[in-house]
Amino acid sequence: MNSSSLQEIDLEEPSNKTLMGDGFALLYNDASGVVHDVYKLDLYTRELTEYVVSNPVSELMVTESGNFAVAVVRPENNSGGDYQDSRYGISILDLSSDQSISLVAQSQPIGMALVEDEGNSFALALLAGSNTLLQVNLANPNSPVEVDLPAPPVSIAAMPDGNFVITHNQSLGMVSILDPSTLELQTMSNFAVTNLFEQKELPRTEGNEEAE
Repeated sequence: MNSSSLQEIDLEEPSNKTLMGDGFALLYNDASGVVHDVYKLDLYTRELTEYVVSNPVSELMVTESGNFAVAVVRPENNSGGDYQDSRYGISILDLSSDQSISLVAQSQPIGMALVEDEGNSFALALLAGSNTLLQVNLANPNSPVEVDLPAPPVSIAAMPDGNFVITHNQSLGMVSILDPSTLELQTMSNFAVTNLFEQKELPRTEGNEEAE
């Protein structure tokens, strides 16, 4: 590779992270407390699309189809009391256009997963201190569906069968399995006390054999 094979692309705001998609790259900055820009770079045409989200990005995800990206955004440095600037939120980027929509969250998003079916793309969001999971239709994000949880959540992760496992902040153990097609939950709890009071036979050692 020589200097003639390199092409410079000017950005209005600095980026420090890259998220690759099918034929495109998303450029963003998760270190700055003031940068609001996300860029989509077409790897074939070098066309650059700029998205301006509500607040600085802390995490960025892209759907498997490549139709949408979802950013978790955090309060801006020196927000000055502005309502949206001083709060966490979620920004949805329509990657087929230059449009984005930002939602203000009631608390910090602590878990995010993306799921798609034949015709729709959804974000599943967990919020700190909230006993509710939000299902956000990325094509119509202004009316999220709320799913009641049995206890405050800690994390969400995809399972091989297409369901999602949600862990909860319970001392004796609690996990919920979410079916994303029906939003039905199956919860298992108190498994940390299983066999707690069962008598365990001590392994035989030379010392306790002599004591018998």
